[in-house]
Amino acid sequence: MICSDLLNNIKITRTTKKAVYVFLSALLLSLFVFCASSPSVRAEKETTAPSIDSVNLREAQWVYSVYTDKSNVRYAAVTRYDGGETDVAIPDTLGGVSVRVISREAFCGNKYLTSVVIPEGVSEIGKYAFRGCIGLSSVSFPSSLTSVGDGAFFGCRSITGADFSEGLTKIGSFAFYGCIHLTGASFPSTLKSIGDSAFQGCGMLGNVSFGSALETIGDTAFMGCQSLESVDLSEVSDLGAGAFMKCHSLKKAVLGDRIPEILPDTFRECGSLETVAIGSELSKIGVSAFEGCSSLQRFSGNDSLREIASVAFKDCASLQTAELGKKVEAIGVGAFSGCSSLSKFIVSEDNETYSSVNGCLCSKDGSKLIECPLGLKGTLKIGDNVREIGDYAATGCASVSKCVLGDKLSSVGRAAFLGCTDISSFSLPDSLEKIGSAAVGYYLA
Repeated sequence: MICSDLLNNIKITRTTKKAVYVFLSALLLSLFVFCASSPSVRAEKETTAPSIDSVNLREAQWVYSVYTDKSNVRYAAVTRYDGGETDVAIPDTLGGVSVRVISREAFCGNKYLTSVVIPEGVSEIGKYAFRGCIGLSSVSFPSSLTSVGDGAFFGCRSITGADFSEGLTKIGSFAFYGCIHLTGASFPSTLKSIGDSAFQGCGMLGNVSFGSALETIGDTAFMGCQSLESVDLSEVSDLGAGAFMKCHSLKKAVLGDRIPEILPDTFRECGSLETVAIGSELSKIGVSAFEGCSSLQRFSGNDSLREIASVAFKDCASLQTAELGKKVEAIGVGAFSGCSSLSKFIVSEDNETYSSVNGCLCSKDGSKLIECPLGLKGTLKIGDNVREIGDYAATGCASVSKCVLGDKLSSVGRAAFLGCTDISSFSLPDSLEKIGSAAVGYYLA
């Protein structure tokens, strides 16, 4: 049609017209071939999902499907096992085609399975493939394995070990959730991500080492791993909320420079945690991140830290000092509440928001007392420049026996000295104008 329209407007001979037709047809064909082979089209072809050749084929006790991948290579996926053996070796071929995938729920709920050997060539274990196999105690993983799907071994409470070879890149969410007898896991240097709750509740899981490629550890990934003693997260950039919550034996944690934030509950109730090395890029410590870490003795913030959220260090009973770097600009309510051994705050002189006066946390200009360390003993001397004592500033300072108030003090916040049971009297300055409710007194049981 295009050729015809062009020629209708041009007066040429029949021979010339034929030549022009040939030329324009060749040009259009070239354009079509170019478009078909352009990068966008090629990319679309290359990302096409594997095609299904046949499904529900059977060989002996095995049910399988056959696919063709983007490279035009055929492979088999095990979809069901109908046999009654307790010790199973998955065949490496079915119907003459190599087995590459253990499909979703292929062995799900098989209560009689005790051991399984996954052959070389298998690269993927699908979602919930072995979920609820409560008698499964031994699994042999091939070196060809690259991915363990979500919930693949969920509730396999008898499994004792998970040794992976180089090449594995992903362990999905809930993959080994509730494997209560899992004592060891060998993670290769190629592993990039561990999903949410992947090892949650694996109470016997001991020390594990994470490779240099690991970037992501999901929410509550190792929650309740009570035998875990130390973790080195030097290369991790995405550490999930509650990732190591209730790891009661955890003593040491090393965080690398790539972690920008410790999310809520990350190390909550890790009662044995003594030392935490934080990276240079950490900017925020989330709500309850270290709550209940009763063995933690010292916290030293870096020069990138900007925020410590509410109750971040609540009930860290052994914490003695808290060092705040030059960029800290926000400290949430009760961030250090219940830290009964905390004797002083140390604040960088370059900090533009806070300062330390006689070990207490104050505003930069020293005009407001923000928080008194709970472990302070004897006399609490309020700085001479303090004009305001904030709400709850010295609540629970039970070892303070005397408080000396400055001559410029004009305001005392609510519950400021509530629970300071060793203080028997106050000498109030003439400058005082306001005293908040329950500023002094005792807790009611």
